[in-house]
Amino acid sequence: MNRSVLPAEFRVPPHHHTHDEMLVILKGGCQFDDGLATLGANDSIVIYANYRYGFTCGPEGMEFLTIRMGEAGVKL
Repeated sequence: MNRSVLPAEFRVPPHHHTHDEMLVILKGGCQFDDGLATLGANDSIVIYANYRYGFTCGPEGMEFLTIRMGEAGVKL
């Protein structure tokens, strides 16, 4: 599990992981590129292995937990 803090309007480019992971938003929020979801404080989402996604943080940035369901691996 990791805790991350990203600044306002920060962009995470499209990528995918070799494992499932769950994001739990603590503060702020984000919008996923493909319309998958708009998340705010207290929201969570499970992103399955090999699903390609990217997102942009909102005007407050975002503080969140990442809970990995396997060994960490990223592919751009």
